[in-house]
Amino acid sequence: MFTLSEILVFCSFAFAICIAPGPNMILASTRGLSHGYRAGFATLSGAVVANYVLGALVALGMAKLIIDIPIVFDIIKWAGAAYLVYLAIKAFKEDFRPDLDPHLAGKTPLAKIFFDGFINGVSNPKGAMFALAIYSQFWHPERGSIFIQTMIMTTILISFDIVIIGAAIIFAGKFRHIIMNSDTIGKVMKILLPTVYLGLALKIATTHRG
Repeated sequence: MFTLSEILVFCSFAFAICIAPGPNMILASTRGLSHGYRAGFATLSGAVVANYVLGALVALGMAKLIIDIPIVFDIIKWAGAAYLVYLAIKAFKEDFRPDLDPHLAGKTPLAKIFFDGFINGVSNPKGAMFALAIYSQFWHPERGSIFIQTMIMTTILISFDIVIIGAAIIFAGKFRHIIMNSDTIGKVMKILLPTVYLGLALKIATTHRG
C-alpha cells in the first residue's frame, strides 16, 4: 500500500510533529506532574482515541466538511475552548495538595481524566486541518482503500506520540515527590494547571480556518 521510501518520509514528518510540544503533550505531562503516571497516561489515552477519530473523519471526508462550514468549525472550536475554561476554574478551586497524596490518588476518576484528554485532542479544529493537509499528500486511491491508508498513517503518528509523550509523562511524574515535600512548589503547581488549561483554551479560541 505504501512503499518503504514513502513510509520513511511519513515517519520523518510524524517524528517532527510529535517532538514539538503541542496541546496533547502539555496537558498529559502536566497531569502526570500533578496527579501521577496513571493520570498522565489516561490523558494520553484520550488523546490517542481523539487522533483516531480525527483520522477517521479525514478519511471519510467529514473533516473537510467541518473545516469548510464556518458555523460547524466555530461550534467545535468554542465548545472545546469553553470546556477547557471550565476545567481551569475547577482546577483553581480544588485543593491541589491532597491530589498529590498517594492515598488520595483515586480522587479524580481516570475516566474523567481520559475524557479531558479526548476533548483536548478532538476539539481543536486545527488538528483536523493539519491531518487533512498531511495525509492527503500520501494518499494513493489506485492502491486501495483511502480509509485503511489513513488509519495506517494515523497509527504511525500515534506510535510516535505514545513514545514521546509517554517519556514526558514519566519524566514529569518523577518530580512529584519534590512537589509533595515543597509547599512553595505546590502553590506554584496550583496555579500552573489552571494556566495550562487557559492557555490551551486560548490556543483553540484563536484558531482560524485556512
